[in-house]
Amino acid sequence: MQRRPLAAAVLVTLAALGAHAPGLVNGYVWDDPDIVLGAYQGDRPRSWTELLLAPDANASDLLAFLVLRRLVDPRVALGAALLFAVHPVQAGTVNELAARNTVLAAALALGALLAHLASRERGGRWRVVACGACYFLGLVSKETAAPIAIVAAFLDWAAPPPTVRPWKTRLAGLAPFAVALAAYLPLRVLALGALAPPAERSAPLAERLLQQLWIVPQYFATAAWPAGLDAARRVPATALSEPWLVPAWLAILAAVAWILWRGTRATRLGLLLFAASYLPVSGLIAIPSSPIAERHVYLAALGLWLVVADRLVALASVPKLRRVALPAGIAMLLVLAGLSARRATDFRDDLSTRTTPWRWSATGTRSTRPATSPARRRRGRTRSRRTRRTGPPGTSSETSPSGVATFPPRSAPSPARRRSVRTSSITSTTMPSRSRRSAAARRRAPSSPGRGRSSLPIAPHWQPRSTRGSRRLVDAPRAGS
Repeated sequence: MQRRPLAAAVLVTLAALGAHAPGLVNGYVWDDPDIVLGAYQGDRPRSWTELLLAPDANASDLLAFLVLRRLVDPRVALGAALLFAVHPVQAGTVNELAARNTVLAAALALGALLAHLASRERGGRWRVVACGACYFLGLVSKETAAPIAIVAAFLDWAAPPPTVRPWKTRLAGLAPFAVALAAYLPLRVLALGALAPPAERSAPLAERLLQQLWIVPQYFATAAWPAGLDAARRVPATALSEPWLVPAWLAILAAVAWILWRGTRATRLGLLLFAASYLPVSGLIAIPSSPIAERHVYLAALGLWLVVADRLVALASVPKLRRVALPAGIAMLLVLAGLSARRATDFRDDLSTRTTPWRWSATGTRSTRPATSPARRRRGRTRSRRTRRTGPPGTSSETSPSGVATFPPRSAPSPARRRSVRTSSITSTTMPSRSRRSAAARRRAPSSPGRGRSSLPIAPHWQPRSTRGSRRLVDAPRAGS
């Protein structure tokens, strides 16, 4: 593996492309037009230009392999990068364009860490500049890139004895992260008005931290069994009373204790990467959209895959398991890639995003509405267009000679229905309240012979003073017409 790094990098790239290939024909869903395009432009497919100009998903997978290859066994690095590329938990973040800032922040953070490791080994000013630039751009993309500086500091101060450098040299190596962070914080204050976003729609800090007792096991359960995937979920009101919370946390604490006591360098690095990357979404900062979502743990999941890959490579080193280790690993990766490809089709349009079976979970609750009003309108338009193509429920369609499905016309409304609609349109809420009362009084009053008023129980043909010159009411029939 050490002699063929290029082949391994190409394998990671091809695995990522194959797992997410069905997403190439997806349309814009949820808040994609508002966030990506700035304005709604219809349900047109994503263009190839946009796909080619946003290769950050493949870049993050490739950079993950290059970073881990410098730190751990190349076999462990390859396994972790492949899991990072094909696991269904990552698919939701990759296929939603509105979450592309999360993927871009992860790629730039990993690029900053790679440049830092290269400058530590070989030196060079351009590597230091590249480290600071990547870290600053990652912070501008999303604040989830910030914890990568903690990982870099840990690697400098907890390095093995042969590579220990003077403390002044180690502090100088972390200067690019400090400079980039100092340049980013004023920009964040100018954009948000504070270091943390306002929490009007979020729970208090104590409640958010208590919710993590339910959220963290949910992430681990979803990684182990990728069912119930959802781009946005809510924490149920009875979350802290679930009976499985105590055994779940006992298992988590036991795994952490084993990693700290008897774990390898790779497992400890994976635990550090997961814990540090999870800090921005751990409830310390209010998240108005959703407290639990797949995109929140996109970079943190890399630490989890590093621990899993290290344990799988250790099992493959057992003499009795060497023959079946490689076929079993390939089969597992193929199954995960197939699930990711299936997950990519859930983001085809707004309706498929809302009705996909992946959104159901045994313990969680599913969100029922998109985040914004334009997204809800697009979901309704998508549903209406699909209804026109397939017909209303309970109706049968016929095929015309041109090949277009036609449906039986609706029955005409009754005369009583037409009169009620006509009367309600005249006395609608668009008329001012005083004018409405005046119209009701005129309908009750007897008609005057010389003024041409109608004696029918409907509104006369008139225009109120408040709407004169702007909009005319619907004409009502006069007597004798």
